[in-house]
Amino acid sequence: MEELKKRTIEILLEHGALRFGEFKLKSGRVSPYFINLGDVADGRGIFELSNLMVKKIEEDIDFDSFDVIFGPAYKGIVLASAVASSLYKKFGVVKGFAYDRKEKKGHGEGGDFVGTNLAVERRSVLVVDDVITDGKTKIDIISRIEGETKAEVFGIFVIVDRMERDDEEKMYSETIKESCGVQFFSLVTVLDIIDYIGNVGIEKLGISNDVFIELSMFASCNNK
Repeated sequence: MEELKKRTIEILLEHGALRFGEFKLKSGRVSPYFINLGDVADGRGIFELSNLMVKKIEEDIDFDSFDVIFGPAYKGIVLASAVASSLYKKFGVVKGFAYDRKEKKGHGEGGDFVGTNLAVERRSVLVVDDVITDGKTKIDIISRIEGETKAEVFGIFVIVDRMERDDEEKMYSETIKESCGVQFFSLVTVLDIIDYIGNVGIEKLGISNDVFIELSMFASCNNK
């Protein structure tokens, strides 16, 4: 397994941000694993994750392909600011960052968006977030950015791609690419997580055999 993927999974496990058991997702589905980036709640963890994201950007994304890093509220806000900082620290690359509000602010500076002004001129945006499940929130934020500002979304970059599929058996990440015309990137996928568990061993990770079998079947159904 690539070191970048291995370390990403290790960080999520170390902070309890990757859990195994039985979890009801926002979509209503029950899953044998859950990702909660909010559990990576210290400087070291976010610093390491942002550096891994920057390494992925260096390897697979042209620095000149985007101007602004956008983090959807709430989990993406921390990622956007951390990645922008890491890009500057490691490469001296200066990128703006912005994020949205859950509720429009009616006083002060007002508006739905905070940070780099996306309404002044045409800017290319890279959206960063924790995970993609059914992709609805990603499609919504693309629509809001491109409908309410002058910016254009270049790509979506998540920590974990659950690789789930729609009714037509297409992965949601692929559906977003086709329907919204954006690039899609992830640090790891559910298949990487299963591969990591297989290499390390369920006993060492404290995962029951039943949960691992369920996870493998869950992934198999979504990733055929």
